[in-house]
Amino acid sequence: MAMQRPGFCPHAVYPGPDGTIQHAELTLGGGMIMLGSVRNDESARYTKQPDEIGGMETRERISGGSDADVVYNA
Repeated sequence: MAMQRPGFCPHAVYPGPDGTIQHAELTLGGGMIMLGSVRNDESARYTKQPDEIGGMETRERISGGSDADVVYNA
């Protein structure tokens, strides 16, 4: 499965049905992004696609670190 990525390196890629990507983790330098295909399952009830909400952008940001308490309390 070929992936087009500008400088990103695949850390983990989990294929989904019909040639989709269920979940992918891509690294760039010391950072990582996680991506996934739109799904029509239980998790979909927590998200909306732009065409469902007037074209507005949707995304989720998750931050991680070695000490979550320090990040939370900052």
